[in-house]
Amino acid sequence: MPIEPSEREILEKIAEQTAENNKILRGLRRDSRWAKFGHWLKFLIILGAIGASYYYISPYLDKMMQMYANLQPYLGKLDQLSQSVQSIQPQIESLGKLSKDAQSLPKLPPGSLQILEELQKMNPLQGPR
Repeated sequence: MPIEPSEREILEKIAEQTAENNKILRGLRRDSRWAKFGHWLKFLIILGAIGASYYYISPYLDKMMQMYANLQPYLGKLDQLSQSVQSIQPQIESLGKLSKDAQSLPKLPPGSLQILEELQKMNPLQGPR
């Protein structure tokens, strides 16, 4: 069966379009492969940067951890000191009030302070000092 010229033209157009589509699809496939390669390369570069930074920073981190471990006993003592200061804070405040009150009192004769201290020690309401 012979092919008519109009059918031949249609078939040639189809062949040209098929070749063009094939060229475009091959380009898309090539671009897709390069994109995958680029993503993997980026991923490997990021992992390498993380590994290198750990490698270079780890000695400093180890030194910091040793310093922290050496400071632990002192931090515990500092906490104990803070608690003891908080426990005596009311006494310190009462001493401050006493010193303000003592400045406003008239001068007492010599020996009166000792008598007042003895009386204060004997006061049963305040308890032993």
